[in-house]
Amino acid sequence: MKKTLLLLGAAFAATTAIAAEPVVYQGAAIMQLSPNGRYGVSAYGDGNIEIFDFEKNERVTFTCSEDGGNPYYGSGLGNGISNDGIVVGSTTMQGNAAYYYNGEWKTLTTPANENLINSPNGITPDGSRICGNIGNAAFGLESSLMCIPAVWNRNADGTYGDYVLLPYPDKDMFGEAPQYVTAISISEDGKTIAGQMVDNRGFYTEPVIYTEGADGKWSYTMPIHNLYNPDHLELLPNPGEAPAAPDLESYMTADEIEAYNAALKAWQDEGTWDYSKYPNKEDYLSEEGKTRYKAAMEEYNVAYQAWMEKYEEYDNRVREILAASPNFVFNNVLLSADGKTLGGTQEAEDPDAIGGWGPTPSIYTPTLINLETKELTKISSLGSLQATCLVDGGILATTGLMSEAVVAYVLKADGTGQPLYDYLCAKSPELASWCKKNLVHNVEVYDAELDDYVVKEMTLTGLPFATADMGIITTCTQAVWEDWDFYTYYFNMAQLSGVDNITASHPAVVKAVGGIIYVEGDVESLEVYDLAGKLIRTVADPGQAVDLQLGHGAYIVKATCSDGATQSIKLAL
Repeated sequence: MKKTLLLLGAAFAATTAIAAEPVVYQGAAIMQLSPNGRYGVSAYGDGNIEIFDFEKNERVTFTCSEDGGNPYYGSGLGNGISNDGIVVGSTTMQGNAAYYYNGEWKTLTTPANENLINSPNGITPDGSRICGNIGNAAFGLESSLMCIPAVWNRNADGTYGDYVLLPYPDKDMFGEAPQYVTAISISEDGKTIAGQMVDNRGFYTEPVIYTEGADGKWSYTMPIHNLYNPDHLELLPNPGEAPAAPDLESYMTADEIEAYNAALKAWQDEGTWDYSKYPNKEDYLSEEGKTRYKAAMEEYNVAYQAWMEKYEEYDNRVREILAASPNFVFNNVLLSADGKTLGGTQEAEDPDAIGGWGPTPSIYTPTLINLETKELTKISSLGSLQATCLVDGGILATTGLMSEAVVAYVLKADGTGQPLYDYLCAKSPELASWCKKNLVHNVEVYDAELDDYVVKEMTLTGLPFATADMGIITTCTQAVWEDWDFYTYYFNMAQLSGVDNITASHPAVVKAVGGIIYVEGDVESLEVYDLAGKLIRTVADPGQAVDLQLGHGAYIVKATCSDGATQSIKLAL
C-alpha cells in the first residue's frame, strides 16, 4: 500500500470571490464516487486500485503482484463506496469478496470452493449492507448458472456476517437456466437492489429488482418483462445438444489400437512432423470394422441434419424475439438512492451496419425505468451513448469506453441534454476558460476520404461520474493527444460556480458553519438553491442562526436584506 498526500491547492481552499480551479489527477481513472462525494476509486482492470479521500487530500495505492499472481485488486461493479470510505471489491485473481476500510482489506464470507468467482458490487451509504454475486456451487454438470445474488449485513461490531442468498429467477425467457443472475447496485436504505439476468446463451440481458419486505423477506421482480417478445411469437422447443459423432476407435479391436499407437509413436520419434505421413486410424481398421463405422456415420449424418434443421428454426425464432425486445448492456446497472429509478443502457444492432465482416456494431441508448410505474424512457436524441451514473432528474453518459476519443454528456429525464463541456462552461467564464485549455486537444485521427491521418481539434471529456446533485463531478479519459496516460478531472462545483461571496461593503454578514447559517444585520429572508439554479428552500425572518437541515451536496444561499440588496455565499456539505 502506498499513501500519497495530494497537493490539491486551491481546489480545497476556503471559498473566496475568485473561483478555484478543477483538479487534474494524472494516472487515475476515477469511475466511482461515494454518495457524499468525499471518496473516489480508480480501477481499470489491471490489478491495481487507488482510493481517494478528497477531504483529507489522500491517494492510497494498492498494486498487484509483479509475478502475475496475488494480490490482484478490483472494485465492485455498482455503487461500491460508502460515505465513510468503505470500498467493496476483491484482492485475488480468482475474485474473492473483500472490502477496504480504514487502511485495511478484509474478506467477506463466500462458498468454500476457491474456483468460484465472487463479486461484492454495491454498498449502502452508511455501510450497513453490501450486495453482490456469489459463485454458484452447482455450476458445471448440474447447471449453466455461474453466479447468483447475495447480500452481506453488517454486525453491531462492524464486521459483516455470512452471505445471505437472494431469491432469483432460475429460468430465462426461453425456459433455460440463465448464465448469470447478478446484484449490482443498492438503494440508500438497503431494501431495494438492482441486478440483471443473462439468458442461457449469453445474448440477452434483462433487469432484475430485489425488494426486502416489512417482514424481512426478499422477493424479486422483472420490471419490464412485459416488453419482452412484444409480438408474442411462439417459443419453439430447444432441440438440445447436437448428436454425438461416432468414435472411430470404438470400432477397432485392441490389437488394431495397439498397432495404430505404435505407428503414431514412430511418426513422433522421427521428428520431421511431416503430416503427409501422419497415421490414419481408418488404415488400421478391419473391413468388418469399416463397414460398421460407415453405417454408424451414415446414421449420424441423418440425425445431425435433422437436428440442424430444428436448431436453425429454433435459433432464428430466438433471434427474432431478441431483436424486438429491449436488451441491456451487461453490468451497466444504476439505481437511484430512493430505489425508485433504474438506469442503464440498451443495446441494439445498428441496422445500417448489418452485413459486413466481424461483429455487427451496436447502437447504445441510455434508459431510465420508473420502478413504480414501470415506464421506460429512452434518451436517444443525442446519438449512441452509454450511461455512466444517475443524477437528480437525469443521467450522465459517454460516447464510448476508454481507449477512444470520448465525449461526456448530461442528459435529462425528458430526453434532452447537452455535452458536459457545455454544461461546465456555462457555470462561469473562468471555468469556461479552464475547460477550453484542458479539455480541448489536437488529436491525430484517420480520415477515410483522404485515407490518411489528419490532426483535428477535439473536445475530450471521457467518462463522467457525479454525486446525485452534481455538486461533485469527475470525468476520466485517456490522453489520446499525447502519451495515452489516464487523466481524471475533479470539479467541486460549489467552488467553481462563479458566485461571489457576500459583499464586504454591505452591513449584513452571512456565514456558514456546516449546515448552519449565521446572520448578522437586517436580513429578511434566505433562499437556498442547488447548483442547477433550482430553489429548494426559503426561510423568512431567519433570525441569528438557521439550521437548513440539508443533505450532502453543494448549495448557494442567497440573503435578501430589508433594503432589497441581495448577497450570496456558497455552501458545501
